[in-house]
Amino acid sequence: MNILLNSIETKAEVIRKYCYRGVGNVSYLSSLKDNQKVINYNLSNDNLFTFNEQYSTAIIKLILRGLDDSSIQCIKEALASFQRVIEALNPDFLLEYLGELLHKLRNSFENDEARIRMSSFNLVGKIYNVLYKKKADSRERITEDIHFNLISIFLHLNDESDIVKKACLSSLKDLSEILCHPELM
Repeated sequence: MNILLNSIETKAEVIRKYCYRGVGNVSYLSSLKDNQKVINYNLSNDNLFTFNEQYSTAIIKLILRGLDDSSIQCIKEALASFQRVIEALNPDFLLEYLGELLHKLRNSFENDEARIRMSSFNLVGKIYNVLYKKKADSRERITEDIHFNLISIFLHLNDESDIVKKACLSSLKDLSEILCHPELM
């Protein structure tokens, strides 16, 4: 993990791209927890499968940096990695960086690249679902944030790209469950 975090400083786009991908692949560790071979070899140390404070913060900061990258490929990798790793992150740290994360994702809603817009809308729905399920004490704040982002999601239902339209619809379905208004769909 430290190698990925240190290598992100390079000017080489391909190395940054693989650093973002590697951070997302760290989420694979959590899937090993239930693997029978790991259990048989007594390798199922719980510390191996959870991200501590240091790594949760580092991963979130790295993803935030990836969303500001000048390379379209790096932005795509950062979004894809965050989709993979979000379930394993500590929700307290995710909530701490929620404002900055949502601001950067809203900027991605207007990106020229349809895949980036699609990934951003998918990620918004997933972030809210993860936080809503894991942070019951913050549901009011989360619901307010959802209301703030609904306008962008509704506007992009008329996007020229079909994949973006589908991502917005999927995100709205996820959010409607949280808002207790499934009739929105």
